[in-house]
Amino acid sequence: MSKKEPNSNKKRRRYGSSYWIDPASKLGYARVIIQQPDGKNKQITRRAKNATHAEQIAEEIRAEYADRGESYLTGRNQTFDKLADWYEKEFLVPPRYVNGQKIVGLRTFENEKNKLVRLRSCFGNTLVSEISYDVLNAYKLKRLDTGVSIATVNRDFELLRAMFRKAVRRKWLKESPFDFGERLIEKSLESRRTLTITDKQEKLILDEAKKLKRSRLYYLLLALLDTGARPSELYPVNESNEDTEITFEPVRWCDFFEHKFEMVQLVSYKGKERKVRLAPVTERLKAALLDLWESLEEEKKNTDDRVFPSASYKTAWSKVRSELKIADLRLRDLRRNFRTRLGKMGFSDDLAQRILGHEQRQMTYHYAEADIETVLQAKKLLDSNLAK
Repeated sequence: MSKKEPNSNKKRRRYGSSYWIDPASKLGYARVIIQQPDGKNKQITRRAKNATHAEQIAEEIRAEYADRGESYLTGRNQTFDKLADWYEKEFLVPPRYVNGQKIVGLRTFENEKNKLVRLRSCFGNTLVSEISYDVLNAYKLKRLDTGVSIATVNRDFELLRAMFRKAVRRKWLKESPFDFGERLIEKSLESRRTLTITDKQEKLILDEAKKLKRSRLYYLLLALLDTGARPSELYPVNESNEDTEITFEPVRWCDFFEHKFEMVQLVSYKGKERKVRLAPVTERLKAALLDLWESLEEEKKNTDDRVFPSASYKTAWSKVRSELKIADLRLRDLRRNFRTRLGKMGFSDDLAQRILGHEQRQMTYHYAEADIETVLQAKKLLDSNLAK
């Protein structure tokens, strides 16, 4: 009768190579040896409490490899820096358009690169697979504690979410930490801008801008107020050598002359499409632009030229804001004035959405403000009705 086989031998025979003890540290590991397509063996180890735990881990590893293949091996050793290098090379590039449709790249690729620099400084050498929901939530709280706005944190997380989604699609990750737990991106907590100006403030701003003889700021302000255009549709905001004529088509003189200064054609690159729309030109804007045209030297009167050729009006605009003590007012806030003015006159919300170039009606709603003049207008209507 044979001797009873020791339990240790039974366990070794049962689990095979799944459980391995490091002779130096005496720590136990789950060990799986995978044969790769080139015939070479790849050993994967992971800490285990005991042989039973090692077998469970080994089964998980085999299942992951069966599901994700070689991408699993690539992803398990991928640091955030490596993922960032790949993402920046593949996606943070100038946009290219074919027949008005964006086929590659981002319009804001330079801004996204700046965000990526911040994220690298925090997660650089961390394995992507170890960046969990809890890790991201801790990062969020730390950033907020330093005084960074929730909007800035949200923008960083939107980039992170896009990167993790790409990693999941490439099967480098099994799942994204953004798919679990409470929402990391909380748009509802962002402070929405509501600033508008009164008619009196508008006059003061225009009068002050008119004093700046060497700048076309006065005409730009009129155009923003009376057409509802985005700043980037009128002048090449932050234009660089990389994106010239790619993400901007600022208005040219011919865009006004073609429509006899009754309206103007605007081009935007919001989203993935190049979109063209018409915007109204008021009589005061028409008169001002025709005066500007007549003041140009004959050799400079080219209808294909940009009406607002400067890439920045920051200096001139800062002078006006400083003089009138309205430091918080931004050029794009004047678009809100345009929408609010249309609303006061009873203009259709749907048509206002079209003129403003909004895809979502909710966005048009955000641009309409119940300012002091609106409230007083409501009071007047109510008083008139109640007096009957």
